[in-house]
Amino acid sequence: MFDILAQVVTSAAIVSLTVFCIYKIQTHARNAQAIVLTEYEGIISPGKGTAWLTIVFGIIMILSGLFAVVVYGMSEIVLGLFLTLMGAAMSGFMAPSLSSIHDVNWNTQYVEGASKMFGPILGKSRTQIQWSDITSTGTTVTQYWYVQTNEGRRIYWSYLYNGHGAFAQVLARKCPDLKLPF
Repeated sequence: MFDILAQVVTSAAIVSLTVFCIYKIQTHARNAQAIVLTEYEGIISPGKGTAWLTIVFGIIMILSGLFAVVVYGMSEIVLGLFLTLMGAAMSGFMAPSLSSIHDVNWNTQYVEGASKMFGPILGKSRTQIQWSDITSTGTTVTQYWYVQTNEGRRIYWSYLYNGHGAFAQVLARKCPDLKLPF
């Protein structure tokens, strides 16, 4: 009986801590300042701290999975391989966020940013869209926001981007007829 109670309490604590961390990261990212070059230019970027935290957590998962396989052998191989693969995926998918490949930048003429999704994450492709060519906005299933042209070209970013609130203000000012879902 005590084992079940301990598992329930531990699970509830882990879920609560995870929800709290996501809330704090989102609040920080919304309130963080964009890298404003001038009054009319700026850059928003995935939070480097969040990226590093995710990568370190992924590496810990990899090491935990390998440890489970080495120490417990065949009895824990499924769990060990699952942890290793999930940790590798988390670290690998988040690593590009440490560079500028997923940054969104803008000036008086255009917006430039990541233009393709690779499953639930951003890919390496980038595009430029003139402010006057932006015709709609939206949100993906994986909670990325985007601006889109009539031809279907998109630029993506998320609530985890530092300064995304500043970019939303610029977007509302430059494209006042758009319905902003964020």
